[in-house]
Amino acid sequence: MLISTRRNDLSLHVAVIDRPLLLVVLSVVLLEPLTEEIYFRGILFCGLKSKLNPYLSAGIVTAIFAFLHPQHRGIVLPIALTLGVFRIVGRSTSSCFALHLAYNLSMLLWGFR
Repeated sequence: MLISTRRNDLSLHVAVIDRPLLLVVLSVVLLEPLTEEIYFRGILFCGLKSKLNPYLSAGIVTAIFAFLHPQHRGIVLPIALTLGVFRIVGRSTSSCFALHLAYNLSMLLWGFR
């Protein structure tokens, strides 16, 4: 349970966040998207783009990204393609990070993780 209520000495209800769940949320919603976007659409994409055209680079990065998410590859592939387009059009990983964060948060809130 994300938030539980406990009575303190003054008989007031105090919301307390469950710490292990908070760590999971921070990891899934912030840390995973940040590290994956820095590596895949940052380092790997830029390295490939220096040798290949941006679209082929994005396609290779998308394929690797989807391959490394086998438990839900069918769901991740369209998101990965969208992230590749955002990277090419936006010329930055910040929009990719925002989309990835929003996707992971929605999956966590609706219980698909």
